Amino acid sequence: MSDLISGEFEGRAVKTEFGANSKTSKPEVRVEMEVVGGPHAGKRFPYNGKLDDKSIKWTKMRMMAIGWAGNDVRTFSDDVAAKQLVVPFSVRIAEYAKPDGTISRWSSVDRIGGNATAPLKPLAAKEVDEMNAWFQAADAEDTPF
Repeated sequence: MSDLISGEFEGRAVKTEFGANSKTSKPEVRVEMEVVGGPHAGKRFPYNGKLDDKSIKWTKMRMMAIGWAGNDVRTFSDDVAAKQLVVPFSVRIAEYAKPDGTISRWSSVDRIGGNATAPLKPLAAKEVDEMNAWFQAADAEDTPF
């Protein structure tokens, strides 16, 4: 298909949903991201985020990246609509092999708002003090920048 697109874009969430998947009855969020600039401006791509114990931290990061306040999942759509944030997102070509042997392909959002890595953990006060001492020592040296 010639309409399959992949790459890095900037855009905003233009449609959001929270509820149970009609096939699995498991909770999830759905987001439709719209590209805001360049030759693909106006194109929309889907993202489905699972809300289970294995996927929750990744889905939460993506939800917050587009504007969810993070307090109550019931405010997800309203929070996102109110903020209208433009964020980086990545689109990949996804595929599914059907039981009859045919393959379906589509463009789908892979990542929203940055690299898909776990959030950084807080440092202990002793470690923070040590970092600050290093920064102060670096300020005392002659640096080329």
